[in-house]
Amino acid sequence: MSTCNIHTLPEEVSASDIAAVESALRHLDAQRKNRQVLGHIAQWFLVLKMYKEVERNFTRLKDRKQNEAKHRAMLTTLMGFGEILLTESEEIPSKDFDLICSSRESLVANVRYLRDKYEQWFVEIDENEMNRVWPKLIGQSV
Repeated sequence: MSTCNIHTLPEEVSASDIAAVESALRHLDAQRKNRQVLGHIAQWFLVLKMYKEVERNFTRLKDRKQNEAKHRAMLTTLMGFGEILLTESEEIPSKDFDLICSSRESLVANVRYLRDKYEQWFVEIDENEMNRVWPKLIGQSV
């Protein structure tokens, strides 16, 4: 059993030693957060894949009214989580996305896809605006 000699103990802890430990802890915490966010992103992509299958079937339905509220809820929830993950992943390096075989660009593109889907299904278009724009879309002069 070792004994301590009171005379060999330092009288204080240096600020640089404390700073080094704090820096290492911040680095570990950032890595943990990055891995946690990457895990959430990987799970989000799996749920997105499931949602796209539901979306494909939803588009084929003759009567969508009975599923419209659930479809809207799933779409907005998935889109919202995607937006949160975009924000939380801003500081994650591209090489870390490789750990989940993905990229930030893919995350951005899929969130944009969901925004477009929401607009496609649920944004009401004013009839007057449609009458004004439609001829331009099909190449007729107004």
